[in-house]
Amino acid sequence: GSINQELSGDDTDNMIIGGAGDDTLTGGSGRDTLEGGAGSDRFDVNPGDEHITIADFQLGIDLIDLVDFTRKAALEAFAAATPGSVILNLEDGTVVHIEGEGVSPQTLGMSDLLIADGNVPATGRPVISGNAAEDALLTVDLSQIADLDGFNAETIALQWQRDGQDIVMATGTTYQLTQADVGSAITVLARFQDTGNTQEELESLPTQAVMNVNDLPSGSIFILGQPGTDAILTVDVSALNDEDGFDPSSIVVEWRRVDTDALLHTGDNFVVASAIRGAEIYAQARYLDDGGQTETIQSALLPLNWNIEIIGTEFDDTLVGADSDDILSGLAGDDIILAGAGNDDLRGGDGADIFLPGAGNDTVSGDDDFDSVSYDYVPGITPFTGIVLDLAAGFASNDGFGTIDTLLGIEDVSGTRFDDNILGDDNLNGLFGGDGDDTIDGREGFDEVWGGAGSDVLEGGAGGDDLIFLNAGHLWLAPGAEELFSEFVFGTHGVTVSLLNGISIDEYGDTDVISGFEDVVGTDFADQITGDDANNQLYGFGGEDQVFGLGGDDSLYGGGGADLLDGGEGDDRLEGGGGVDRLDGGSGSYDFVDYSRSDAAVHVDLAAGLTLSDGFGASDTLINIENVFGSDFDDTIVGNDQDNRLIGLMGDDTLDGGEGYDSVYYGNAESGIVVNLATGEVSGGEGFDRLDNIEWIIGTLYDDTILGDDEISDLNGYEGNDLIRGFGAQDWLRGGKGDDTLDGGSGNDTALIGGDMASFTLTLSPDGTSLTDRHADGEGTDTLISIEFLDFDQNIDLFGDNP
Repeated sequence: GSINQELSGDDTDNMIIGGAGDDTLTGGSGRDTLEGGAGSDRFDVNPGDEHITIADFQLGIDLIDLVDFTRKAALEAFAAATPGSVILNLEDGTVVHIEGEGVSPQTLGMSDLLIADGNVPATGRPVISGNAAEDALLTVDLSQIADLDGFNAETIALQWQRDGQDIVMATGTTYQLTQADVGSAITVLARFQDTGNTQEELESLPTQAVMNVNDLPSGSIFILGQPGTDAILTVDVSALNDEDGFDPSSIVVEWRRVDTDALLHTGDNFVVASAIRGAEIYAQARYLDDGGQTETIQSALLPLNWNIEIIGTEFDDTLVGADSDDILSGLAGDDIILAGAGNDDLRGGDGADIFLPGAGNDTVSGDDDFDSVSYDYVPGITPFTGIVLDLAAGFASNDGFGTIDTLLGIEDVSGTRFDDNILGDDNLNGLFGGDGDDTIDGREGFDEVWGGAGSDVLEGGAGGDDLIFLNAGHLWLAPGAEELFSEFVFGTHGVTVSLLNGISIDEYGDTDVISGFEDVVGTDFADQITGDDANNQLYGFGGEDQVFGLGGDDSLYGGGGADLLDGGEGDDRLEGGGGVDRLDGGSGSYDFVDYSRSDAAVHVDLAAGLTLSDGFGASDTLINIENVFGSDFDDTIVGNDQDNRLIGLMGDDTLDGGEGYDSVYYGNAESGIVVNLATGEVSGGEGFDRLDNIEWIIGTLYDDTILGDDEISDLNGYEGNDLIRGFGAQDWLRGGKGDDTLDGGSGNDTALIGGDMASFTLTLSPDGTSLTDRHADGEGTDTLISIEFLDFDQNIDLFGDNP
């Protein structure tokens, strides 16, 4: 039934089961199992009960009575309840195993227990860490504080103490030691109220006595007065402070020169002599503080500058101004003119001059030569912002120092290491951004643009082939009045440039926006450079580069390293340089491979698609190449089954056209040549060459003798008074400029004449027909022998049926 029962066991192992009422069950000693059944049951546990298992504990309904144990023992057992199931290990060895639906260490609460009244004192203490020395920062750690009665750590109030006395406003988890703490021990009190409403207080161990640390002077001393000859300067020390204390009357003032640190004077006043004009000075205050330490403090530097005028010579001068309003005139010569911080008038005169205006509202005047202005560095002065400069407008609205410069006759600009905005004019400009995210527009004229480090926007502008250089970092101008030098500091990575997409990832990893450029110069590292549909000149420079011309008639240069050059569309010129290169002319029909700058003879075989020796000690792979420039050494060049043009240049070359209608070109020779296609020999001009399978000869600017063979030939004298003889077969002969003799020999031969037929006078004769160009700068008077046809864009049969 529902009767409330009190059931107790004995010293044996009991099984006690309650009923439906509110029962009280006591196990006694031994290993007992208690089941309360329905109702609100109370399980009475006493010291000496050994082992109690409560089999059906109901959370929030039943109670476990631990009143006969100390409060501390009950709370410690509850805090250490075994994870997974609830086992309470009490102080006398009694073990209580609690089972029931939903019972766990996480769900069993203090409300399910009856424990003795009272307070369990908090344990642990605050722990101070840090160096016990003036100006050091002490920190308190509260993690060792514990209270079995329970507490909220966020309610702990702290109070720092100095020798047991509260320190005002020192109630945080850190404390900065001051001069007042020197010699004292520091403690901290932690106060809180536990969940039993008992006020608890724990004190840290004291620190060692706080050590003194010397305090440096604070505040400032100031020089009063303006520099000038015989000017009197004084020192104001009223703003000088020292936490250690000092006697102001003990201060000794010394006046010193910056460059030599020489002592100029001792005393409160200093009279400026004209002999030290241009130097910088400072005042130094010296005294003994109350801690026995000798202290010194210096004033700001004072330049002893007043307005000057310097006039250079007809030679290459270096003129250095001061921080006054100076007039610096270079006159003739290539001068370097450095101003200071004043409003200066800088005049270059004749010659290619370099100006470094510095701060101030300056006027910079170049002349008709190529003059440069640099804002990157001036000795002793560093810009603090980027420049805003317009060469066409003739001024820099911000010179990097917040002042305005007037610019006249300037073609070249070097910016700062900040974000510059530089605009060119209609002349040839060299514009260098340096570091920073720069915006540069060359405008009209041929421009050379360097972006430098940073994400730049570079615009070549209209007016010709603009060139973007990507291999330059900063342009530094070194300090020193006697000698200046310039040095390019390179980045550490290659660049990725696309003229088609208008994007460049420069050698510093920054992305630049570029437009209006036709030409690109890369870096000493591995670059990827892509042109566009214009006629581009793309220079890989050093490194293993990938250069793509795309459309247009492009010139691609690999430089050192194993490069990939691809001309794309158009008739391109590819120069791999050193390294094992892959050179692809692309889809054009008149692509050149160029070895004119090789250090030794080359061996090129277009039929094999190889350059066996590139003159730099390596070999190249050739694809879609029709024409070859050799070197100035003894080359071997072999064509393929296309129409090739072979240019041997200097040296005794062997040129073999292979299949196709092939030509050799001697337009670069420094004297006339003698060519005999029948024997395959060429002498004079650039050396002694051997020719094989050549159908077309182009001569020199001088007087040539060109003899054909029995095959169909195209013989072109170019310029000079040439003798051209066709021999057998059907030949095409052209004398070019000069008074030439064209002898077709046997066969039906054609003289190719430049110009309009109406401007020539033709005198027919079976013994020697003459053809005279009536223009003064025309092709001269040619003598025609055994010529059957003239070609002025139409054929003329000279002799009808009687050749």
